[in-house]
Amino acid sequence: GVPHIRGAKEYLTCLSGSIRITTGGHDYELGPGDLLSFPGDQPHLYHNPGRVRSESISVVALVPAGT
Repeated sequence: GVPHIRGAKEYLTCLSGSIRITTGGHDYELGPGDLLSFPGDQPHLYHNPGRVRSESISVVALVPAGT
């Protein structure tokens, strides 16, 4: 994904299947119920490494203006 504004945090939860996230030069593989928190203001990539459908929820927490 495209990096978000400076200071943003991203939280990704895998609901089904598997999801590989690449961020900060590392790969993380999530299965159902797994959660990954990472700096949302850095380049990141989501990938489904499997052959079955995967679903996830992503929440981006932005830093309030002026902080």
